[in-house]
Amino acid sequence: MPPDQPVLLKIVGYTDDKIPCAEFFKRNADGGLFCINKSITMEAEMKKEEASEAAKSTKRKLAQFDGAKNVPSGGSLPNPTLPNKGQYFEVHVPFAVNPYNFFVQPLESRNKLHKMMEQLQERYKNIQYSPLTVDQIIPGNIYASKYDDNCWYRTSVIKVIHSGSISVFYCDFGYYANLTVQQLIPLDVDFMQLPYQALKAKLSDIKPKHSKWTMEDCEDFKKLLEKKHFYSVLLDMEKDELYESDIVLKLILIDTSSNEDIYIVV
Repeated sequence: MPPDQPVLLKIVGYTDDKIPCAEFFKRNADGGLFCINKSITMEAEMKKEEASEAAKSTKRKLAQFDGAKNVPSGGSLPNPTLPNKGQYFEVHVPFAVNPYNFFVQPLESRNKLHKMMEQLQERYKNIQYSPLTVDQIIPGNIYASKYDDNCWYRTSVIKVIHSGSISVFYCDFGYYANLTVQQLIPLDVDFMQLPYQALKAKLSDIKPKHSKWTMEDCEDFKKLLEKKHFYSVLLDMEKDELYESDIVLKLILIDTSSNEDIYIVV
């Protein structure tokens, strides 16, 4: 009901303290009347039903999880679309530990991720405390929490140890952490639509020179990959040894930022 726009009003009754109860009517493009009250009620009921269905879907998905090993790091968020084996796959690397342990984000959804992050900061900028108690924290569920950079992120719960130690995963950027219950905020359903963006990955067909990757290997690898875009080829997928419900992408990474394509082989 925009300001200054005429509407028809009908008094349909009174409250106990004599306040009139009214229905408002407006003409549609065909000249017919429709009841604004009923339109508002129908819209509210539809939103309520949508929220209820979303909650049921989340509950069904969470019911599959049995202990920390079976809780996927992406929690109840949708899975991102993956290419077929052998196809090129443009990625961004937000975080890297070593050639067997790094994360990639699909480059095609990077703009959607940035837009969602901006909206997330705006929505939660005035939040001062959490209304949650530890018994309300459900493994696999998605919350909002701040990282070390003081920004809000979508956060999935892996395991609840106690109120001061909850294992979580920042499911769009690839960081694991332990938080307190006071650091987790209920996440609005608006932020549940975008699939989780942090995909576990490893370089294919390489091995460390020694029995394991050295600190120098890891530092060189981080400098080589972090915060950069690459073309990749998906060769295969395997289960994560620590998190049985997660998959690890076996990739070939190709740096195309110069005139010559450079294959990352460490």
